[in-house]
Parts: sequence; C-alpha cells; structure tokens
Amino acid sequence: MDVKNLYTGPYHPVDTFMKRDFSGRVRRYTRTQRPPKYYFIDFGLRRRYDPSKGTPWSARRQIGVYTKLLQSLITMIKTKTGFDFLNPLVDDIVQNDPNARPTMDVVVERFDSDRQ
Repeated sequence: MDVKNLYTGPYHPVDTFMKRDFSGRVRRYTRTQRPPKYYFIDFGLRRRYDPSKGTPWSARRQIGVYTKLLQSLITMIKTKTGFDFLNPLVDDIVQNDPNARPTMDVVVERFDSDRQ
C-alpha cells in the first residue's frame, strides 16, 4: 500500500503523527478520504490459467483439506471436550501425505454420518 497520499508531508517512521524532523504534527487522512494505491505482491507464485478451461479450483478435483481448515479449529477439536466424535476425522485430515487425506466430499459425508 502506498501511503504517500495519506499524509501532507513526510512523517516520522516511528511516530507517524509527527513530521520527520519532529517540528510539529503531520496532517493525516483516512483511506476513505484519500484512497491509497495498493500493490499486489505474489513472490513469484502466480500462474496463468486458460479461462476456457474454467477456474483453477474446478480443474483440481482433490483439494488438500488440511489447507482449507483453520489450525485453530483443529486445535479446538483436539483439546476441548464434546468434540471427541470428530477426532478420527481430524486425524485423517491432518495426515502428512496429502494423497492420503480425504477429499472434501468424503469429509462432508463422514461429518454428516458422525454427527448423527
């Protein structure tokens, strides 16, 4: 994010309310008053996809379920009482080998059957 439009002049890097030379306070604006310019950084991980083949998510049938679940949710299931019925499912989801993990369809089916 480029913040140069949010301030009337150069601000101090430690105390952003003050001018760089501490000669006074710098005038600040909100992001709605003066919208900043955003830069998207991908660290070289981007890929090109053919739009005629659909979205990349529809091209991949088996998605690593572990990446879709939040680590905090898994920790809560493992540590809190009342979620014991989910422990076998969570153990399958967090396997080290991604190919051994169940697909999302299998997870939903198992969750529905375990919940009843």
